[in-house]
Amino acid sequence: MLPIQLTIEGLYSYQSKQTIDFTNLTQSGLFGIFGGVGSGKSSILEAISLALYGETERLNSRDSRGYNMLNLKSDKVYIEFDFTNFEERKFKFTVSWKRKKKFEETTPMERLAYEWKNEAWIPMESADATLVLGLTYENFRRTIIIPQGKFKEFLELKGADRSKMMKEIFNLERFDLSPQVSNLQRDNNLKIENLKGVLSGFESISIERVQQQQNDLTSTQQQLTLLKNDFVQVEAEWKSLQEAQLKLEALRKRELELKELEQQKIIIDKLQADILEFETVEKAFKELINREVALENEEQQQIKSQQNVLADKLQLSREIKAQNQQLLKWQTAFEQLDSQKQKVIDLGYLETLKELELRLLTQREALDKGAAFVVEQERVETAIKKQIQESETILENLKSERIDASQWIAIGNWYQTQVFLTKQLEDVAKKQIENTRECENTLKEFEGLKVEPATWITVYAGKTDQLLQQITQQNQLITEWTVATELSRYASDLQDGEACPLCGSLEHPQISHQADATEQLTLAQHRKSTLEKEHTEVQKQQVLLQKASSIYDFLIVQAERLAKDKKALEIQITEHLSSFIWKEFSTDNRELFESKKQRAKALEVELHTLEQTIKTFRDKLVMQQELTQKAHKKMAVIEMEISGLVGQYNQLKEQIKSLDLKDYETVDVEAVMLQKNALAAENDLIEKSYKRAMEKIQELKPQLATKVGILETIENQLEFIRKNRELLKVNVEEALERLQFKNRDEVHRILAKNWNLEQERQRINQFQFLLQNTKQIITELKLQTAGLNFDQHLFEAKEQQYRQLQIEVELAVGKVSALEQELLRVQSALEKKKELIAQANALEQRALNLTTMTNLFKASGFVNYVSSIYLQNLCDIANVRFHRLTRNQLSLKLNENNEFEVLDYLNNGYARSVKTLSGGQGFQASLCLALALAESIQSLNKADKNFFFIDEGFGTQDAESINTVFETLQYLHKENRVVGIISHVEELQERIPSSISIYKNEEKGSYVVVN
Repeated sequence: MLPIQLTIEGLYSYQSKQTIDFTNLTQSGLFGIFGGVGSGKSSILEAISLALYGETERLNSRDSRGYNMLNLKSDKVYIEFDFTNFEERKFKFTVSWKRKKKFEETTPMERLAYEWKNEAWIPMESADATLVLGLTYENFRRTIIIPQGKFKEFLELKGADRSKMMKEIFNLERFDLSPQVSNLQRDNNLKIENLKGVLSGFESISIERVQQQQNDLTSTQQQLTLLKNDFVQVEAEWKSLQEAQLKLEALRKRELELKELEQQKIIIDKLQADILEFETVEKAFKELINREVALENEEQQQIKSQQNVLADKLQLSREIKAQNQQLLKWQTAFEQLDSQKQKVIDLGYLETLKELELRLLTQREALDKGAAFVVEQERVETAIKKQIQESETILENLKSERIDASQWIAIGNWYQTQVFLTKQLEDVAKKQIENTRECENTLKEFEGLKVEPATWITVYAGKTDQLLQQITQQNQLITEWTVATELSRYASDLQDGEACPLCGSLEHPQISHQADATEQLTLAQHRKSTLEKEHTEVQKQQVLLQKASSIYDFLIVQAERLAKDKKALEIQITEHLSSFIWKEFSTDNRELFESKKQRAKALEVELHTLEQTIKTFRDKLVMQQELTQKAHKKMAVIEMEISGLVGQYNQLKEQIKSLDLKDYETVDVEAVMLQKNALAAENDLIEKSYKRAMEKIQELKPQLATKVGILETIENQLEFIRKNRELLKVNVEEALERLQFKNRDEVHRILAKNWNLEQERQRINQFQFLLQNTKQIITELKLQTAGLNFDQHLFEAKEQQYRQLQIEVELAVGKVSALEQELLRVQSALEKKKELIAQANALEQRALNLTTMTNLFKASGFVNYVSSIYLQNLCDIANVRFHRLTRNQLSLKLNENNEFEVLDYLNNGYARSVKTLSGGQGFQASLCLALALAESIQSLNKADKNFFFIDEGFGTQDAESINTVFETLQYLHKENRVVGIISHVEELQERIPSSISIYKNEEKGSYVVVN
C-alpha cells in the first residue's frame, strides 16, 4: 500500500478540515510527522484504520466510539483516504457520521469505498480493505500501520499466534492438503453409500422382466385395435340421429321467437311515430326558445352590473371629498418644511462634533502611554544584543578548537562494517557445519530403509501397488471360500419334503456335497490381515521418507546458498580491508579511534549547546524588535488619527448655519441626538402625510370618470336586449300557429322527453333486421326437415352404446400407454443399473487410493513445517539489520516452539527471552522484524514499493543508536521502501528530509503545517 492523500474533519482534536498530501512525503523514502503530546499525531493512524477497516486501536464499538471520537466543537466527522495497493490500483475509502439533536447521541458510521476507473471514482460493493490489501486488520496493524505501544507485539507473540499470522499473510494454508483429502474421502464414501442405496431400488430390474413387459404390451395393443373398429361404426350411426334431433329442435325454437317478435312490433311502431314528432318540434322551436332564455339571462346580468357600478361611483365621490380635507390640514406645515430640514442637518453636524471631542481626548491619553512603553522596549532590545555579542565571541573561540567530524564518522562506519562482515562470515561457517550435519542425519534415515533419495518414490510406489493387488486377490479368495462354506452348510441341512431356503423347492434330487472350506477361509483372512499390516507399515515409511526428502532437498538448496554467501562475504571483507586509507589509525586498533572520537563528541555537544543558546537569544531579539517596531507604528497611527480628527472638527464647525453653538456648550451627545431624531421624525410625518393625500386624490379622479362611462354603456346594452326579446316573442307565436299548437306548454312537454335519437333509431333497425332474419331461418329449416323421421328411443339406445364403447377404448388406450411407459422405464432402469454398478466399482477403487493419501497428509504438520521455514527466513533477514544496529552484540533466533529468543554475544552467545531486552533494544528488534516482514509481503505481492508507519519508539534510543537506525531507514529508499515516523522528539525533525508538523490551537483545534 502507498498512501496518496488523507482528509480529516471533526475527529478528536481536528475541528476543521485538514488534508495531508503524502505524494511529496513518500518520494523521499523517509518522512516524519511531528507535534507535541496530544496534538493529534496518532489520530492520523486511527483515521486511516477507521476508513479501511472500521476499527481503531483505542476505542471499539462498545465504547460509544461515535461520541468519544467526535470533536466536542464539531457536528460531524468526515475521513477520506486515497491510496494505491500492490497492484497499482487506486482506491478511496471514506467514513462519516454526525451528531444528533441530543449532544451525546450520534448517527451510525457510514463507510464507503471507490476505485478509480476510466477517469472516475466507481463505488465498490464492499468497504472491507482486506479484499484490496490482502491483510486483515490485526495483520495490517502489525505490518503496515503499527500503533503506539504495539511495535513489539509481533516480536512477543506466542508461537501459535505467530504461525497463524504467517499462514494468513503468506497463504500457507495452500500447503495443508489434509482437509482436501478428507473432503475427497468423505465425498467418495458418501457417493458409495448413496450408490448402494440407489442400487437397492433396482433389485427387481432384470432382462426377464423386460421381456415379460414386452409380451403384455403386444397383447393389449391387439385388443385395442378390435375395440376401435366397433367404436367407429357406432359413432357414425349415433351422429346421424343426433343431427336430425338438432334440426327439429332449432325449428321449434325459431317459431317461438317469431311469435314474441310480432307482439313487440306494436311498441316499436309507436316509438317510431314519437321520434318523428320530436324531430319536427325540435327543428321549429328549440333554437328560438334557447335564444329567449339567453337574452333574459343577459338582461338580468346587465341590471346587476348597473347596480354595482352606481354603488362604486358613490363611494369614490366620498373618498375624494375626505382626501381634500386632509390636504388642507397639512398644507401650512408642508410650506415651512425646508427650514426645518436644514435644522436637522445642523444638529447632525453638532452630534458629530461632540463625538470628535471625546475621540480626541482618548487618543491623546493613548499617545502619552505609548511613548513610555517604547522607551522600555528599546532598553530591553539593547540588553539582548549585548548577550548575543558575548555568546558569539565564546563560540568563535570554541570553533577554532573543533575537529572535522566527518572523518570520525567514516572511520567508525568502516570498523562497524568490518565487525559485521566478520560476524556474518562466522555465522555462515557455523550454518554450513550445521547444514552438513543435518544432511548426514537425513541420509541415515534413507540408509536405514535401504533406499536412495532419488529413487525411493519409485521403489515404494511398486511396493504399494504389489501389496494392494495381493490384498484384492485375498478378498476374492475370502468371498469364494465364504460362498462355498455357506453352500456346504445349506446342503447339509436339506431334508426331503422341507423347503429349500434359497429356491423354496420341496424336492432335492441332486444335493451338492463340497469339502469343508473353513480352513482355507481362515488362512485367506490371516493372509489378508498380514498384508494390510505390511501395507500400513509401508505407508508409515512413505510419510517418513516424504518428510525426510523435503528436508534433504531444502538442505541441499541451503548448502548451495550458504556457499555462495560465504564466497561473497570473503570478497566483501577483502575489498573492505583495501578501503582503509587512514594512516594515523590501524585496522586492528579500534580503541585509539574510540578515545579520540569521544573527545570530538564532547566538543560537539558543547558547541551545539552554545549554538542553541545563541539561537534562543536571536529568536528573543527578533521578537523584541518586532514588539518595538509595532509600538512605533501604533504611535504613528495615533498621531495621524489625532491630526485627522482636528481637521474634521474645524471643517464641520464651519458648516453649521442655523444653530448658535454657545447654546449647546453644556449639552452632551445623547441630548443632541434625541433632539435631531425627534425633529427629523416630525418633518418626515408632515412630508409623507401631505404627499399621500395628494397622490390619493390623483388616483381616485380617473376611477370616478371610468365608472360614469361604464354606466352609460350598460344602459345602451339594456335597451338593445329588450328590443331583441320582443322580436323573438313574435317569431315563437308565428311558429305555434303554423304547426297548430295551442300554447307553449305543449311544445315544452314534447322537448322535455330528451330522446337519444341515434340510439333509438339503432334499436328500431335492429328489431326490423331480427324480425326479417327469423322469418328467413324458419323457411330454410322447414325445407331441411321436410320428410325427416326421428325415433327418440332408438337415439337413446345408440347414444348409450356409443358412450360405453368410448369408455372401453379410452381404458384400452390408457392401458397401452401405461405398458409402453413401464417398458421404457424398465429398459432405462436396466441401463441405469449397469452404469451404477460400473460407478460403484470405480468409487471402491478410489476409496483405496484416498485412504493412502489420508495417511500421507495427517493433521497440519506439513503446514507448520512450511510456516517454520518462512519464519526462519524472516528471522535471517531481520538479523542482517539487527546485528548491525546492536553493534554486533545481539541477534534473533527461533526456538523449538517458533518463539523468538535473543543470542547475547557479549555473554558467550547464550540465548535469553526477548522480554529481557531494554526498551531501545526491543524497538530495534521490532523495527528489523517489521522491515523483514514488509520485504516479504512486497515480494509476495510483487509490488514496486512498500510502506509502513512507526508511531513513537525513538525516545528509547541514545544518540548513537538513532544514527544507526537512521542510516538503516535512509538506505531503504534505494530498496523502494517508504517509512513514515510519528514522534514528539523535535531533534528528529532536522534529520528527516520531508515532514509535517501538527499544532493544536485551543480555539481552532489541530492543524497541519508542511515543513
